[in-house]
Amino acid sequence: MEIEDIEEQARTALEMFMTPRRLAPRDWEAALLRRGTPLTFANGLVARSYGAGPRVLLVHGWEGRGMNLGMFIAPLTAAGYQVVALDGPAHGESPGEQTNPVDFAQGLLGVGQELGPLVGVIAHSMGAASTAIALRQGLAAERVALIAGPSSLAGVLRRFAQVARLPEPVAERFYQLVAERVGEPAEALDIAHVGATLATPALIIHDLADADVPFADAQAIAASWPDARLYITEGLGHRRILRDRDVIAMATSFITADVPSAALLGSIA
Repeated sequence: MEIEDIEEQARTALEMFMTPRRLAPRDWEAALLRRGTPLTFANGLVARSYGAGPRVLLVHGWEGRGMNLGMFIAPLTAAGYQVVALDGPAHGESPGEQTNPVDFAQGLLGVGQELGPLVGVIAHSMGAASTAIALRQGLAAERVALIAGPSSLAGVLRRFAQVARLPEPVAERFYQLVAERVGEPAEALDIAHVGATLATPALIIHDLADADVPFADAQAIAASWPDARLYITEGLGHRRILRDRDVIAMATSFITADVPSAALLGSIA
């Protein structure tokens, strides 16, 4: 391949990778949006707030919105917590056209500083990875529940390159361009390595059949994070896991520091 062709294809792939689609909320999500109190933070990010009390932040994944974790709102508010469902940069109702995990993490850090110390964070997919990065940068949260999160940006990039069928020279240049845009090489954003530096108690939730983020990623994070436990599900995949009653109960119990029920204890590894 000509150098010019490699550069053009790699830059096209970079724009695709950094530009999320804004998907319309489902009917039940739209209903929850209407019931929430709108918030706009100093960094421009938008959220909906529910309830009153110690604060729990909900963080969505790529091409998602805060309402993707809407099923967690009722049990948390019933337990006496204020729930803030955030739309990350370039997602939902928040401004921006492009973002990446580091940019996302910086957005979380700003939101966390404005809200004050958080009782907990419940985060999904890329939002889980960005939450770990934000914790390393100083995000104050007593506990985090990370659902279906990747263990490394390098792995995410490789899977993207495979799905996009990028020829090897194009993929290698694409990796370089991502590192330039993010400001760090992908290897420096190994979430398993980041977790090893954190003292925050973490619950890692992952499905054995997750087709988007391999279960091995959860094992790597849980094994390296000093105060982490792994909660394994089966048959829920990458997104339906956010609507599973047992997952919601386990994450809520963990964040509120309640003792999990005996029925759920058997699923913890």
